[in-house]
Amino acid sequence: MDTNNGTPRKGFRVAPQPTKGEVLQDNAQLAQQLAQRLSGAEKQVNFLGQMLSQTVRAVQNMGPEVNSLSTITAAVDSKSAAKENDYVMIDYLGRLVNEDGSDQLDADGDPMYFNGGYGSKFVILGLGNGTLIPGFEEQLVGMNIGESKEISVKFPDNYGPELSNKHAKFQVYVHKIYVPLSRTAVEQTKMDYDLKKADIKAKKAAAEAEAKTAADAVAQATAEAANGGNVTPITGTPNEAPKAEASKGESSN
Repeated sequence: MDTNNGTPRKGFRVAPQPTKGEVLQDNAQLAQQLAQRLSGAEKQVNFLGQMLSQTVRAVQNMGPEVNSLSTITAAVDSKSAAKENDYVMIDYLGRLVNEDGSDQLDADGDPMYFNGGYGSKFVILGLGNGTLIPGFEEQLVGMNIGESKEISVKFPDNYGPELSNKHAKFQVYVHKIYVPLSRTAVEQTKMDYDLKKADIKAKKAAAEAEAKTAADAVAQATAEAANGGNVTPITGTPNEAPKAEASKGESSN
C-alpha cells in the first residue's frame, strides 16, 4: 500500500485480507497437495530401492561365471549345444576297456576303475584346447545341458605305467555350458553394472531428499493451517526437491 502521511493515495485500493476460513482452506489444500507429492516420492524411493537390490544381485550372480579376471576368461550361460572353445562343466567316470571296447574286469568280475578317473562338476576351460587327454574334449562338442554320453579314448604313451596306451571309456554328464567372454567384455559388463548401480543410488538419494522436504512442508502447512496462519506456495522445478518459502516476518539464514 502506497501511503501519504499514513493515508492511502488517491486511486489506490487496499487489497482485501483473506478471512481465517479462507486461509484455513488454502492451507488444507496445500497440505493435501504436499501429502500427495510426499506419497509419490516415497513410492519412487521404494521402486528405486528395489531396482538397486536387483542390480546388486545381478553383480553378485556374475561371480561363478566371472571367476578371476586375471587368470580365467569369464563366460555367460549358454542354452546351445557345446561347441569348440566353450567352457563345459561335467561329471565323468572312466573305466579301462579292451581294444575291442569290451570292459576289462578285475578278479571279482567288476569293471576296472582307476585313480583320477572320476570328477564332479569339473570345468573344461575351452573345448579343444587340449586340457584333457586326446580325443576326450572333441567328443563333447554337440552335447547339451543335461545330456549323458559314453566316450572312448586311448591314453597317450607318456601317461604313466598304469594307463599309458590303455583304452578307456568315460560316462560323461553335462551340467553347464558357458560361452566365453573376452577380458575386455567382462570388464565392460561390470563397469556397466557399476554405472547403473551408481545412477540408481543417486536417484534414490534425490527421491529420499524430496520425500523429506515434502514431509517437512506437510508438517509446516498443517501446523500453520491449525493456527490460521499464512502458507506460501512451494517453489522449485519438478526436478528439484520442493521447498517451502519462509513465512513473512521470518529471517532467512
